[in-house]
Formats: sequence, C-alpha cells, structure tokens
Amino acid sequence: MTQSATEYQPKNERHRRNRQRLSESQVSIERHAMRLRSDLRVSDFVALPHDAALARIPNCEVWALKNLPGVKFETVNHFRTDGFHIGAFAIRDAAGVMIVFNDAHPPNAVRVNLMEEFFHIWLGHRPDILSVYGEHGSLRTHDAAKEHEAYGCAIAALLPYAGLEASLARGSHVDLIAERFAVPALVVEQRIAATKLGDLANSTNPQLALTPIAESAY
Repeated sequence: MTQSATEYQPKNERHRRNRQRLSESQVSIERHAMRLRSDLRVSDFVALPHDAALARIPNCEVWALKNLPGVKFETVNHFRTDGFHIGAFAIRDAAGVMIVFNDAHPPNAVRVNLMEEFFHIWLGHRPDILSVYGEHGSLRTHDAAKEHEAYGCAIAALLPYAGLEASLARGSHVDLIAERFAVPALVVEQRIAATKLGDLANSTNPQLALTPIAESAY
C-alpha cells in the first residue's frame, strides 16, 4: 500500500518545533561534514563516494593490509585476531600519506574507517604513536577528543543530518537507512543519538524502540 508523503508531516513538524539543540562540539562536527559534501557536490540524500574524499588529500595512497608490499603473514594474521579492533591507520611522511585499512572488516565498516582517517588528516590532528606488537598487545598514544571528533565527522559525512532526518520522517527502518548510505546499522543508531533525532525515529517508526547511545560509543 502506498502512503501519502504528507502522512508523516504533522509528526515531523512537531519534531521541528521541539528540536533539541546540539552541543557546540556536535555542531562543529556537522559543519565539517556538510562542508565536505558541499565541496564534493554530493547531495545529502545519497551515499558519499569515499574515494572522492580521499582524493582531496595530496599524495595519498590507500592500501588493503593484505596487499601492502612487504607485509608479513604474522602481521596480517594479527589484524584478523588480536588486532581486529584496529580498522585503519595512516602513515605520514614527507612524500605523502599512506592509509592502510583492515580488509578483514566488512565493506561498509571499511568506509567508516577510511573516512575517520581522512578527517584525522583533514583536521590536522597530531598523529598517534602506534606499536602493533607491544608487551600487552598493541600500544598507542590516545587523544579521546580528537578520536571523537574524527569519528564523529566521518559518520556525519557518510550519513548527513538532512538525509537522516528525511529518512526517519518517512518512517524508514535503521537497516534500510544503513543500506541506502552504505554504513553499518550501528552507525545509523549512533547518528540518531548524536543528532538527537530519537524522538522523530520513535514517532514515525515505533518498532525501532531506540535507546540513547552514550558519547563514549565513539
């Protein structure tokens, strides 16, 4: 049965009147994402071509870990077992940037991992020091604020506010939104929480029964 596009309008209008304000940090994240899509001339209602974004980084090469020249079997195996949580990393030197992604992850997760590395570079974050084989597994320096910013920008660019809001207003399920924007379903849930669109999601599709996701999920 085809439903009228105006059927969702009253609920959407209530949402707009009662829209919650985003934090300053989240507003900044949304603006970075919007600026990238605008520069790439990509609509907020289609999947982002992540390769076009990566092409904006001068002298940037992207490699799947298994195809990296000279990589050892032990290293590849590590990223499929104990190091599976590492999605991607970037190596920067005077010649340019090499981004290596963990090809053991599914394609939609790889897109997130690559875009997170893109924003680390694009936002000028100071690189971490990473040791794959440490005394207690992989060791690294860590700045929670910059990780939150880069990841937040990555998923906001892949799933922009306007596209998410319109999809939820139509009553689209999380899985359908994830498929449309080529991201994991978890990213859709994280974006709903970050953008405070949970009320709209639940009002247009009560079956979702979404619960807020803490910022620490980033």
